[in-house]
Amino acid sequence: MEYRKVQLTGGSTLTISLPKQWTKQAGIRPGDKVAIIPQKDSSLRIVPRFEEERNKNLEASIAVVPQENPEAVLRRVIAHYLVGYDAIRIHSSQERLPVRLRKLVKETIRNKFIGTEVVEESLQELVLQTFLGHSDLSIDGAIQRMHILSSMMHKDAIESMQNLDKELLADLVNRDDDVDRLYLFTVRLLKKAMINLQALEGLGIDRPRDALGYRLVSKSLERIGDHVVTIAKNALELPSPLSKKIYDDVYEIYTISDEAHKQSIEALFKRDQKFAEKSFELVSKLPGMEDKIMHEVLRERPDVTFVLPIRMILESNRRIGEYGADIAEIAINMITKEPSKTD
Repeated sequence: MEYRKVQLTGGSTLTISLPKQWTKQAGIRPGDKVAIIPQKDSSLRIVPRFEEERNKNLEASIAVVPQENPEAVLRRVIAHYLVGYDAIRIHSSQERLPVRLRKLVKETIRNKFIGTEVVEESLQELVLQTFLGHSDLSIDGAIQRMHILSSMMHKDAIESMQNLDKELLADLVNRDDDVDRLYLFTVRLLKKAMINLQALEGLGIDRPRDALGYRLVSKSLERIGDHVVTIAKNALELPSPLSKKIYDDVYEIYTISDEAHKQSIEALFKRDQKFAEKSFELVSKLPGMEDKIMHEVLRERPDVTFVLPIRMILESNRRIGEYGADIAEIAINMITKEPSKTD
């Protein structure tokens, strides 16, 4: 930390000098411009004028070596997408890109990335370009869409169990891709914003610490989508539809779990702890309800081909409610004010 004395120049202008070491590291020279950004805590943020240019149209180059595992290359592609690169160039200088790698990359950007297309392709190269930026979708908008999608999937999964609608249950597995795409895009936005803090305001985030909260919320919503898929897959394993008694019990535990999820989102967006407390209250009911239903299932149909899928379905319903409680806890942390400098 350095202290600088405020000087009066020109009879009315207050000035301070910039630390020499910082200007050297930032590459600032006489005549350059810097951005001076007032912060909510009355501090100022000084940003070199070329920072924004440096973060535009970022391009990454991924070299594929002979015999490299396509899944390993794909992991590198996903990592570069998440940290905020706008263009990703995948190339091989010695031989053709493997067909399997091309297929994996194309399937991934189609199913998991938002606003990304293949813009160039040759035998030795594949270039991906992301056209959707942080100004096109707010964090609140992405979170809200993830919540709505996962909640609708949850409802469809449970209602499909009444008559074992196998077509709809199978479709739910594919619909989870929409949640995953929003999750990866949210992570990308947050990572990019943490590199360039000016982007936080464009995402609708007032404080840098809230970025971590949103990151955790998006992960919880992504996991809710995964558990809906688990419900659908296990429902497909059921040898026959549920009895009315068991289905009604499963539907009841679903309503409690889904409502806990919804109350936590209310707490997040309305910044109101009473919704979070309601979520905690609902989640506390789930273990007892789960045990009660399992006792009924074992009494009515003690068949392993029936009991095991029901066990997994009930567990995933409980886990969805618990992820809702996780979101509620994050909401409380985001609601809580930071101590002021005078406290």
